[in-house]
Amino acid sequence: MHKNTKLAVLTIGVLGVIFIISKFLSTSSESSDNAYLKANIIPVAAKVDGFISKINFSDNAQVEQDEILFEIDAKDYTNKQIIAASELQIAEADLSLAEKELRRAKQLKKDDFASEKALDQAANKVNNAVAIVNKARAKAELQQDNLNHTKVRAQTKGVVNNRAVAPGQLVRVGQMLAYLVDDQNFWVEANLKETQLKNLKPGQKVEIKLDAYPGKKFMGRVEGIAKATGADFSILPPENATGNFTKIIRRVPVKIGFDKSQDLALLKSGLSATIKIYTN
Repeated sequence: MHKNTKLAVLTIGVLGVIFIISKFLSTSSESSDNAYLKANIIPVAAKVDGFISKINFSDNAQVEQDEILFEIDAKDYTNKQIIAASELQIAEADLSLAEKELRRAKQLKKDDFASEKALDQAANKVNNAVAIVNKARAKAELQQDNLNHTKVRAQTKGVVNNRAVAPGQLVRVGQMLAYLVDDQNFWVEANLKETQLKNLKPGQKVEIKLDAYPGKKFMGRVEGIAKATGADFSILPPENATGNFTKIIRRVPVKIGFDKSQDLALLKSGLSATIKIYTN
């Protein structure tokens, strides 16, 4: 009997320890499979009208910042830039002449060989010449900018995807030509239930698994927790003030960054992920 009591107490003790350990393990991490890889996707747009004369990359190619992706026929823009530059040179020469005449008028007035009216006329000529130079310079700068924009460059290092135009095609200002995926900065956006947020904070270690690569594990850290639920950013947020109410657990976006010490070459924006955040 005494032996049976000891066995019962020991069994209860073991079960208690197992319960405490399992309880600790269950509350020391939060997991979710509502998570996806994200990256900055930058639209590459035309800044001038014209025909595409050349495409300098292969689809899905890696490109460097400022690399020329598209070239728009520059003939008309080159001619306009040359004309504007010539007009600026003429305006500057006229201003130089007007300033020379003003200095001469001032000297003549000082020596009483010119009237106040003549001096005023010379000063007005300088003012008019300055206005013409400023207008010509603005025009020349605009035409130079337009000429520069005939070469469409990569805004950042990344991979060019979803090319939407072909050589010879007419494009307009603002038209999307392709998209540039910044493959230097990936993160995971995990949508956690509001009931999982209690112990979450930035800096916590995260284990990341991708559906596309079974068995491969990445490590990261919590970088930030949104101050609003995903429903608040919806185009049509739920209306709970009228009609029947059904309580739904909300989800809050959590941003998770990857540790830079690992190989991230396999990452692609939009991939599905499963995450485990260690909260202890």
